Amino acid sequence: MFLLGLYGTLTVLAVSDGAVDVFTWGVLSVTAAYVVNFLLVGFAEELMFRGILFEAFRTKLTPLLTVLVTALLFASVHLINLIHGASLQGTGDQILNAFALGVMLGALRLRVASIYPLMLFHGLWDIVAADFEMTHTPAATSATPTVTDTAGAGFQFDPFFLFQVLVPLLYGLFVYWRYSKSVKAGKISDRPALLDEQTTLNPAV
Repeated sequence: MFLLGLYGTLTVLAVSDGAVDVFTWGVLSVTAAYVVNFLLVGFAEELMFRGILFEAFRTKLTPLLTVLVTALLFASVHLINLIHGASLQGTGDQILNAFALGVMLGALRLRVASIYPLMLFHGLWDIVAADFEMTHTPAATSATPTVTDTAGAGFQFDPFFLFQVLVPLLYGLFVYWRYSKSVKAGKISDRPALLDEQTTLNPAV
């Protein structure tokens, strides 16, 4: 499953780097390839981080630590972008984005019994983020530094990047707070469930 995600990542990189000619493939074919590949990446990453690793840590750590540790691991994987020539600033932005997304998906993992909705959401999230980045003009990007840009007098924020970080992070913390309240009230159990047992939405959500 992880290899499917890796294949998707490499294909997207090939298109973005110009190795795949859009005019030869056709716009619809390339668009379909983007959508399918991002969905495969979301599937593979969720299986690894909110599936296998989440369940492994969940038997050893508290729910909150499980969410944070898996989010940190998910974020750290994006350091590999430096190998592909990404800038330190751009990689830092992606790490912050991935951590925030990981917190939200991890919190949802505690409350949602099936991992499949998270896989779909992750893929769609990546598609929207990639579409925004591809349609951003270089001038607009350089004129609006992101949160990791320390040059100049003070911080300036790219609204979309801010949305990518603050919204999932705050929503993830809210979901975890609701989950914690439900556990304390005895409405749901914090007992770790096996991955293959979780096939339906938790009715206690």
